[in-house]
Amino acid sequence: MSILSKVVAARLQIPASGKGKAFKAGLRADLGHYTRLRDVDKHAAPVLASDYIRHLTTLIAKRPWLKVVVYLRVSTRQQNKKRNLWAQKRWMLRELERLGVLVLRVYRETGSGWKDDRPVLKAAAEYAIANDSILVAETADRFLRSRDFKTTTPWVLPTCIEWEALKLDTGSVTLATVLHPDTDWKEARRHQSVRGRDEKGSKFGRPRKLQPGDLKMRHDKLMPRVRKFRETWGCSYREIAGLVDVPWPTIRDWLRPFKSRGV
Repeated sequence: MSILSKVVAARLQIPASGKGKAFKAGLRADLGHYTRLRDVDKHAAPVLASDYIRHLTTLIAKRPWLKVVVYLRVSTRQQNKKRNLWAQKRWMLRELERLGVLVLRVYRETGSGWKDDRPVLKAAAEYAIANDSILVAETADRFLRSRDFKTTTPWVLPTCIEWEALKLDTGSVTLATVLHPDTDWKEARRHQSVRGRDEKGSKFGRPRKLQPGDLKMRHDKLMPRVRKFRETWGCSYREIAGLVDVPWPTIRDWLRPFKSRGV
């Protein structure tokens, strides 16, 4: 029996063995409204994220050439306008390519990590299950935040009830993170800050304007990867575009000379 089921049984004062019609009826009712249960139990002791999320490098060691679905999240629209979601995507795709995993699809969501209604996360989990792949995020806080989390209390971690609720939403899919799931919040925040700065290309000021020769430099830099994705992995134009962050018509134009040669 899961932790959530045992807690429900305790709330209903029913034996944790799960026998009897009363237990099944009460359990069904409370599982349908686990938001209320989480509110009741919000002061439960936090648990380690690694109890529910795997470290991606550990999975790769056991199963090389993993297929993954990428889940990206920022909390506010303002963060999205600042290209935080874009920077997160660029870093994730480059790191996953370095690790040698195959990215099937990328899902992006703007919203708090403690909300109950997260349709993008559910859609990502369903797609990952249907394609026998793993759902991967950058850090554990991209999957879940504590309901008591605030910018003034960033050290607050989710409880076991909140993790169990997340598992209900994501089903049987394996959740994994690129950074270790138990990475300290200070280290995770430092990583996100440095990653955002590096991906955006500057520490301060306005974004750099496009200079003559920049497009050719981008072509020469990305073309070996584009050909690898097309010829070795068999990716479509749109899939390659998501991997290298270039519009898919541009990918099509880059590969057109090789197509005419029968490569």
